[in-house]
Amino acid sequence: MGSLPQWAWSYLQSYGVVENQCVPYTSEDGDVESCTYDQKSCTTGAPWKLYYVSNYTHVGSLVNPSEHVTEIMKAVMEGPVDATFDVWGDFDDYNGGVYSHQSGEYEGLHSVKIIGWGVEGGVDYWLVQNSWGASWGPDGGFFKIKKGVDECFIESLVYTGYPAL
Repeated sequence: MGSLPQWAWSYLQSYGVVENQCVPYTSEDGDVESCTYDQKSCTTGAPWKLYYVSNYTHVGSLVNPSEHVTEIMKAVMEGPVDATFDVWGDFDDYNGGVYSHQSGEYEGLHSVKIIGWGVEGGVDYWLVQNSWGASWGPDGGFFKIKKGVDECFIESLVYTGYPAL
């Protein structure tokens, strides 16, 4: 499972991050190497350049988060948006459509990227990119989850950041 988005944003603000072509991200088996603060060269030989965020902010509210859907939509249109949601056992069986938790054991929190929204079969949804790679799920690592009802608390822990220029 992932972590809380504010920790990732804080890391970006303090330590920066390089482009994927410098240190490619892979997680096919769910294991990744720990981040190192003192690494100064790319594993691929690409140029080493760090990128930072100047600021990050919580979008919406923990109180009645579904009332702040418009704020989340605006943030998605302006830049990267991270969200953390509750993962349940039935999410492991996601096979397309708009996900709505029905059954299964609680598995923990997971952070993902909200990249858009839409309507399918009369149901509003968020379009989300998972971090488990393109081989996860039927849609190349993407999934849809109900929008406007704080499904699995997806609208409660939402963050966006601003690049340091």
